[in-house]
Amino acid sequence: MKTGLGIVGFLFAAILLVGANAPAEAPVEKYDVVVYGGTSGGVVAAVQAARMGKSVLLIEPGRHLGGLTAGGLGATDIGNKAAIGGLSRDFYRKLGTHYAQSESWNWQKREEFRSRRKGNETEMWTFEPHVAEQTFRDWLAEYKIPVRFEERLDLQNGVNKTDAHIDTIVMESGLQVAANVFIDATYEGDLLAVAGVSYHVGRESNTGNSQRWPRQRRGGRSWRAGLLLPDVYHRYSRKPRAVDEAGRIRSAGL
Repeated sequence: MKTGLGIVGFLFAAILLVGANAPAEAPVEKYDVVVYGGTSGGVVAAVQAARMGKSVLLIEPGRHLGGLTAGGLGATDIGNKAAIGGLSRDFYRKLGTHYAQSESWNWQKREEFRSRRKGNETEMWTFEPHVAEQTFRDWLAEYKIPVRFEERLDLQNGVNKTDAHIDTIVMESGLQVAANVFIDATYEGDLLAVAGVSYHVGRESNTGNSQRWPRQRRGGRSWRAGLLLPDVYHRYSRKPRAVDEAGRIRSAGL
């Protein structure tokens, strides 16, 4: 009998010990605005929110900031420069300030570089990826915006809502954040999808929104735009099978 009571007591003590050592649920972090995705658009959204006096958290699933802008797309397709304003122009001005310093030129002299700058422009439209990313990092630091790297949204249970309002989002690590406004600035749109927001894959058809010209055409082959890099553009002289006659992408076969 004493042996039985001893075993029960031991098990009870073991249960209490396990419960005491169990990790506590992480507290919910609260902000006015949470931006998911550290792309260039995500960084600018976070900076603008901070400039408006809001508390902001930027969450990036990877380890870098800036998306394509800081990932190698350093030759900007400018078009009409007068159309570029706001924080976008501020970004290019920051780059101009960096490249105005002679010590910023490691591979050639500033005077030898044939950029697209004209007259007394203070912007820099062609830049190195690492300079772009550092510019984004400095921008966030200027406004004391915290960034959580390598935090990925839990695609199964990552969004908690009340009706159509998102209360909190949860990362795979267990991080929970609440906000009045959530911004999905990723390229993939995972937060939008998990939150139940309707979306369309590919480009809309000509009749989808009762518009005659919903997308820019190039010789009637607008299905190419945005899908191929210039160096492989010539390899596809015919319309891919994954695109139907309405211009919709039916699969990710490309």
